[in-house]
Amino acid sequence: MIAVAAEPAGRCVRCRRPRTLCLCPHLVPRSTRTRVVILQHPREHGVRMNTARLAALALTDAELHVGVRFDDHPRLVELAAEPRGQVALLYPGPGATPLDQVREPPATLVVVDGTWHTARKLVARNALLRALPRVALQPATPSAYRIRREPAPHCLSTVEAIMDALTALEGDGDRFAALRTAFGNLVETQLLHAGKEPAPYRRLRKRRRARALNELEQALATRFHDMVLAQAEGSPQEDGGPHELVQLVAVRPATGERFACLIRPRGPLAPRTPDRLGLASEMLADGTTIDDARRAWAAYLRPDDRLVGWGLFTPTVLRAEGALCPPWIDLRAEIGRRLGRKPGGITGAAEAIGATTAPPWAPGRAGPRLAALGAIVAALVRADGNRD
Repeated sequence: MIAVAAEPAGRCVRCRRPRTLCLCPHLVPRSTRTRVVILQHPREHGVRMNTARLAALALTDAELHVGVRFDDHPRLVELAAEPRGQVALLYPGPGATPLDQVREPPATLVVVDGTWHTARKLVARNALLRALPRVALQPATPSAYRIRREPAPHCLSTVEAIMDALTALEGDGDRFAALRTAFGNLVETQLLHAGKEPAPYRRLRKRRRARALNELEQALATRFHDMVLAQAEGSPQEDGGPHELVQLVAVRPATGERFACLIRPRGPLAPRTPDRLGLASEMLADGTTIDDARRAWAAYLRPDDRLVGWGLFTPTVLRAEGALCPPWIDLRAEIGRRLGRKPGGITGAAEAIGATTAPPWAPGRAGPRLAALGAIVAALVRADGNRD
């Protein structure tokens, strides 16, 4: 669970609601026997009434992937290879088995999130989805999603469909009471602020404009496997030029692959540099050459990688040393936007958003910084959904 730090203004980093309307007290993760994998159309990602995010936050084993083309998505390829009957698509229509008639519950339930128009497109464009066995709900009551008019009585919001499906498969629907409260609060708040009766389904769909994803959100949504978190440390030069690179650590969060390198200084170290970096002078003196470091770094990177880090120090040093520096995404700006204030240092920012930082595996000051960077990205993935 991601704790939410008390802030006087801005948005909750976890549920993305205004802090005065935070839903996190109701979004306590619950475990389920059935893993839920949500495939979300990009247009839904920035929508305020994003009920799929509620489900992803409130279900321990839920996954949320954003995209349009999933036939080459590693997670969907993996699920499609599962034995027949282990994975099912929750989607109505001909050939779908009513959930109350399912004899062997699937281990994984795939749910498409979007308007009915975009959901149909997702299924139509992805052969892996079309090939999955389908199950369908037969709701006993109409949707409580009064923000917009659903096109048919069997249509529910994503979070309602997930809760009803899990109840049909596993029983014990009472465990979702808190999640239903969060959903109800979301609907009531939106209706209150709208100040009028909900518009018909088509009118509201035409008027709604989702916020475009920024660079970091696009990377999380569509290129998570290409993301590399990086932290460089350097030694200042006497002439005031760019720092010499003396340490470089990185990790690929999608796979856990690590990179760590200490580089032997070429110039004299300032007396306070070892203490400032948390690295003994002897460790630095035993480091590798800058040429070997550049070659090792180039071997670690992949052609389509994107580097993610805090501020601009790391890319500045890499470029000054002639080391490979793929496109850089500054996490500091995004966290500042979400907190509604200057984020400060990386470790303080991780604490501010309630990210749980694991013990550092790399030595020196770079270790805790990279660990905090990983914790922040993990918190964003949890809040916005797991991505490719």
